[in-house]
Amino acid sequence: ASVHLGLLLQDKLHIVYEIEGTGDIRVGVRPGLYPALKTPSGRLLMAYLQRETGLFPEVKAELLREAYSFGELHCARGVYVVSVPIAVGSDRCAATLGASYLLRAQDVAPVRLDLVEELRRSSAEISALFQSSSQLSSFSRASGIVALPKPTLKKEEA
Repeated sequence: ASVHLGLLLQDKLHIVYEIEGTGDIRVGVRPGLYPALKTPSGRLLMAYLQRETGLFPEVKAELLREAYSFGELHCARGVYVVSVPIAVGSDRCAATLGASYLLRAQDVAPVRLDLVEELRRSSAEISALFQSSSQLSSFSRASGIVALPKPTLKKEEA
């Protein structure tokens, strides 16, 4: 599976980074802007907002209860995405970590819970980086601007 990092920029999902899987067949989500409500990652980000987003209340409630989103890509039949929230500080879903994949067989359940668990572990590691960093100056989901911790340069690199 390929993995991508998504942020909400106004009402669009902004895929800011993607890493291709290592399998023979690669399926990924290209960095760029996508209508948030048409993507699993975008719907998850919208569910955590404290304003009207266009999500049905029962869909929003389910996304918040399950703490992951899943769906088939609207542009490619048989390609699925599962996405989990990344918490930063008090923001329970500042970004999403998602993975796209093809089903190996038609009789297999499309949601890969094993992948959800792996993504959750990775999400927790990313969240811990933000919580332990004293260099993090700001994180603004509303503007889509992320200030990441500055790398510490070794003496010979400076």
